[in-house]
Amino acid sequence: MTVRLYILSSADYFRELMQLVKKETAKQKVVWITLSRPYTQLRDALDLSGIPANRVFFIDGVTSLAAKKLENIENCVFVEGPSDIMGITIAIGEILQLIPDKLTIILDSISILRAYHNADVVEQFTNYLLSKARQAGADAALLVGDENTTQLGNI
Repeated sequence: MTVRLYILSSADYFRELMQLVKKETAKQKVVWITLSRPYTQLRDALDLSGIPANRVFFIDGVTSLAAKKLENIENCVFVEGPSDIMGITIAIGEILQLIPDKLTIILDSISILRAYHNADVVEQFTNYLLSKARQAGADAALLVGDENTTQLGNI
């Protein structure tokens, strides 16, 4: 299991994120916890980048903030939003049971979690996430924008 913290340039954040996803999906499947962009936008970005959608499973914490009705989508679980730590936690546990393959979990992003939660809650959540990744033999990539590094604190 490998854990990496990526501090991405705010100017090139999405481009760098897509490069990371492309690199990881070339090796193994990816569970993408997205708190910055909705599933539909990311699905389109995968297509444009030539990344096979069947290599990525999403936990979407954005769509429910804007959409009233969510469709059942095979490779996506919708949670209430970035404030729904419990929903994200449950979704992670369920997905790791469903996907027996080696995979990488990408958390996009710690900065957004910090906007909704205090440092202690984010620290507990990241510890849980890394513990589940370790149990599953999964790699983890935690992302933060370069303008938000002071928010990391003890995390």
